[in-house]
Amino acid sequence: MKIYFAVPVIVEKSPSVPYRDIKEFLQKRGHQILTEHLLEPEVWESESKLPREFVYERDTSWIESSDVLIAEVSIPSTGIGYEIGYALSLKKKVLCLAREGVKVSAMIEGNKNLTFFRYRDPQEALGALEDFLEMAEERI
Repeated sequence: MKIYFAVPVIVEKSPSVPYRDIKEFLQKRGHQILTEHLLEPEVWESESKLPREFVYERDTSWIESSDVLIAEVSIPSTGIGYEIGYALSLKKKVLCLAREGVKVSAMIEGNKNLTFFRYRDPQEALGALEDFLEMAEERI
């Protein structure tokens, strides 16, 4: 399955968010992560040098070609919110994961057109991810 994994690029990735665990989980199951490079530590340096129009066209193209979008929304990001809305407008299946106790926009948490899950630890997040992917594979 092709997966668009939406993660914040501008802000430093929080060590309490299991980005790498999610990446490894998806890779071990043979999924293609279209945004894998965005998980690299110095990604902002390289991404900030790209023309904005290129980033928009590349990312929307990836969303269009993806089977599902998975977003970690514990860190607020306008870009991730846009990506979620864009994927939903294309009728893509969307999973939003958030750490227990963090504030998440009501536009995300209250949206019945996506799957929203709060987790206490990485294992809970991966369990929700596994359930979501099984459901998504049945519909693809």
